Amino acid sequence: MEPLFPATPPTSRNTSWAATSRGGGGGGGGENGTLAEPVPSPGARAVAVPVLYLLVCALGLGGNALVIYVVLRHAKMKTVTNIYILNLAVADVLLMLGLPFVATQNALSYWPFGPVLCRLVMTLDGINQFTSIFCLTVMSVDRYLAVVHPLRSARWRRPRVARLASAAVWAFSLVMSLPGPRPRPWTEPEPGNEVA
Repeated sequence: MEPLFPATPPTSRNTSWAATSRGGGGGGGGENGTLAEPVPSPGARAVAVPVLYLLVCALGLGGNALVIYVVLRHAKMKTVTNIYILNLAVADVLLMLGLPFVATQNALSYWPFGPVLCRLVMTLDGINQFTSIFCLTVMSVDRYLAVVHPLRSARWRRPRVARLASAAVWAFSLVMSLPGPRPRPWTEPEPGNEVA
């Protein structure tokens, strides 16, 4: 992740920061150097990025909650494809639940929540990624079977099989997201260098 607070431009009076950063000449030896483009305020980015994350979080939670509600509430919606879509929506909710933490980290430029929450958020993010990938893969196989082999695949394209496949996807995603054989122990970061 790139730092929120980029290095400040040179303050020398006789060089143009925009010209030197593009490979052009300096200020030509003149006394007044000018910036060709405005320098973005680090404070503006520190506010804009978390606000954008929180907006995506609110919209994502609302939209995915609506999908979950509709699929679970109406019996006609419990088709094979919708079972996979339901699992995809649940995985997306996991991602949305972690966004406020990431937004806070971006605003502060360090992780203020400690090692346990860091590992929990990162694990949920990993589960979300693997579950999304595997759900989309299973959905693609299901669509292939429905289109290319509609008669032969009828016994495999049932809600019970879809629920078992989804449970296997979640279990496999959890296994893939667990830390390796020797997880790195938490060490207290140096001041000003707190990163999850």
